[in-house]
Amino acid sequence: MRSFHRGGFSRGGGREFRGGRRGGRRFHNNNSGRRDDTPIDLEIEELGVVSDTSVTIAVEGCCHGELEAIYERLARHEEAKGRPIDLLLCCGDFQSVRNTADFHSMAVPPKYRTLGSFYRYYSGQQRAPILTVFIGGNHEASQPLQELYYGGWVAPNIYYIGAAGVVRYKGIRIGGISGIYKSHDYQKGRYETFPLDPSALRSIYHVREVDVYRMKCYAQTAKAIRPESPVVNIMLSHDWPRGIEQHGNTEGLLKKKPFFRDEVQQNCLGSPPNEELLQAIQPPWWFSAHLHVKFKATMRHSKEKDVKQETNLQLTPSQVIKSPAPSVPPSSDQKSDQTTEFIAMTGKDPCSGADLTDMMTQFLSLDKCLPRRHFLSIVHIEKPVGEDDESNGLSYDPEWLAVLRKTHHLSSNSRGPVRVPVDIVSVSREDVDAIRSSNSLNIDPDAFQPTVPAHQGPPAPLPRQLPPPLHPMGNPQTDDFLRKLGLDHIVTIPYSMNRVEDDKAPVDENEIVLDYGEAGTSLHTTLPVEDDDDANVIDLDDNEQDENAIDIDDIEEDANEIDLDIQDLQNAQLNDAEHVGTSTVGNSKRPRVNS
Repeated sequence: MRSFHRGGFSRGGGREFRGGRRGGRRFHNNNSGRRDDTPIDLEIEELGVVSDTSVTIAVEGCCHGELEAIYERLARHEEAKGRPIDLLLCCGDFQSVRNTADFHSMAVPPKYRTLGSFYRYYSGQQRAPILTVFIGGNHEASQPLQELYYGGWVAPNIYYIGAAGVVRYKGIRIGGISGIYKSHDYQKGRYETFPLDPSALRSIYHVREVDVYRMKCYAQTAKAIRPESPVVNIMLSHDWPRGIEQHGNTEGLLKKKPFFRDEVQQNCLGSPPNEELLQAIQPPWWFSAHLHVKFKATMRHSKEKDVKQETNLQLTPSQVIKSPAPSVPPSSDQKSDQTTEFIAMTGKDPCSGADLTDMMTQFLSLDKCLPRRHFLSIVHIEKPVGEDDESNGLSYDPEWLAVLRKTHHLSSNSRGPVRVPVDIVSVSREDVDAIRSSNSLNIDPDAFQPTVPAHQGPPAPLPRQLPPPLHPMGNPQTDDFLRKLGLDHIVTIPYSMNRVEDDKAPVDENEIVLDYGEAGTSLHTTLPVEDDDDANVIDLDDNEQDENAIDIDDIEEDANEIDLDIQDLQNAQLNDAEHVGTSTVGNSKRPRVNS
């Protein structure tokens, strides 16, 4: 059997998962008789049919900074199967933390902060062995992502799709929308500025209506210009489309995650905007994460519903729970101690390639990157027939660029509501042809350049006191993108006007110099001295009770899921009494799904 060896990381048996959420602690227990030192890999499910014309795509749930562990797991799968993986898609909580100053723009309580392994790919110490595309979630280093609002390379071979966007890979269109839904921020502009205050620290990753509107405009444009092909082949989101759980094994989901029962009964599990995008776009594949469980569903679309969606797709916050509540199986004390996935209630595998039609969406959500978790799957997708393939790498979608150009005037950096039109903007074939003729659609794989110093040294231990926040930087990739489309900065800032240069920076008596250990890599920032309780210095207490501070990504209060980064599910159940004394099932507060 042929072996595939990718560069950029070490290999060998007995590899340990490093860079965990508690400062690099290894995901195993060395106590005698408890567990051996070899992490257990769950089998990676493969969907679709392998052929000479198929593209092999790995899909990952919540990354949580564990890039190295993900790449190593995929490398072992490649060696076992004897074929390479072409592309990796990550469904949010990527955590592109470049240095410890990035924690100022990341909504994670201090005890969950970890550098992870991304900074090594950012600095060039390692290179991503697989072309990687990701969207944002609700636990991100928001500053580098906001500076790449329209998408861009966060490191060599690692591409952020943007707040919303569509890119192409070998003719396959991949759409994505970053963040999670919160009704109170949905209609606002992108008003957040750096350094972030405690409110903006969370609102910055909340989905905005203007980005959803653009995706709907794109759907109508694609249907009008190329009605014979899907709007996109793959759609990525962090949180689920609302109601999607009703198209899979809902009862099995609730056995695994009983604290979802109220949301399911009230029809508010998931995102209403994503629900409307699912109806408008109707992609063959939709991948999500956020809820830390593997779940499959099959959504069959009706043409009548599609026509209604095209006429009026506007969503308002008041629609959050207006849909009729679905029927939910009665509550039961029965618990599942299995770690198997939940599949849709159909006669066949709901994600088998043979069942795909233009009126069906195969939904798949995956877990977070931990041992004994289903955080990876692989899909084999046929290259679309008749699609231009200008590049072997990533390329822009001309229809998406035309939509951005036509809707750029809706961009706003105001905290007030943005007036999004009820009607879908009209984008003609001539508008798309103008994009094609004036710009190369290839995304330059060498466009990445670091804008701040990378962390130097080991990832742990982290300093007890964070360095000061970073200046607003901008990004040259965003400058170049807007320049090619003839657009101005509105929700972003020019990098060239905000770059900090050591030899030109004015001297300030309050200035602190952050030296990351390399010559020429000092970073200057100024802290205010008149107020010791500066609201921009985030130092959340470990026991923070703010409803937005702890959510499903931080802690799962079910007693059967205690400390699953060290113990697998079965060991956690056997040792409940040792760790917590008594069970809290039934009287613990249900954790919030969205924050």
